[in-house]
Amino acid sequence: MSQAEQRLEKARIALGRTSLFAPFSGRIANLDVEVGQVLSPGAVICELLGDRRLRVDVQVLASDMVGMNRGAAARVRIPALGEVLEGEVGAVNPLVDPETGMGRLGVTLPNAKGRLMAGLFAYVDLESKRLEDRLQVPYGAILERQGRELVFKIEDSKAIWTYVETGFRSGDRIEILDGLSEGDVVAVDGHFALAHEARVDVLP
Repeated sequence: MSQAEQRLEKARIALGRTSLFAPFSGRIANLDVEVGQVLSPGAVICELLGDRRLRVDVQVLASDMVGMNRGAAARVRIPALGEVLEGEVGAVNPLVDPETGMGRLGVTLPNAKGRLMAGLFAYVDLESKRLEDRLQVPYGAILERQGRELVFKIEDSKAIWTYVETGFRSGDRIEILDGLSEGDVVAVDGHFALAHEARVDVLP
């Protein structure tokens, strides 16, 4: 009995001298222990998440990686939240996979309220290059005939076959380098079978 009491007292002293601290502030995840459980030195009891800022890992085509820089704007849509958040490119991996032609970069998002969780799926729109004063049309307006790109420009309720020269594409918009002027109206839907000078009705 006396030996057991001595061991108990030593355990109490050791417990009183024990301190538990984290190397940084964060939230506890994957806690795998319960009150009263016996642990061995070095046992892993949980994960500590420093999640005031989270990083979204994004795969990007090599052709787009060239224009990517740290600090570039990014719009992150997270289906689980139903929201679009503003972030920025925090890191650009200088290596490109030669087999896939894809590079990787990290987009950082603030998470001061703790609403974001690691592992969520996200869609990311990146700003690779900002082009000022450029003419754009919806990508759906572009057709191809005999190896050339064209649109149907609407003039006097007629569809006019108009060849165009296109440039950069960004999402559902594409740059027009030649063939159209600012203010021109083009067909964007139901125009695949149109003929030159066919009469059309423009819907508001």
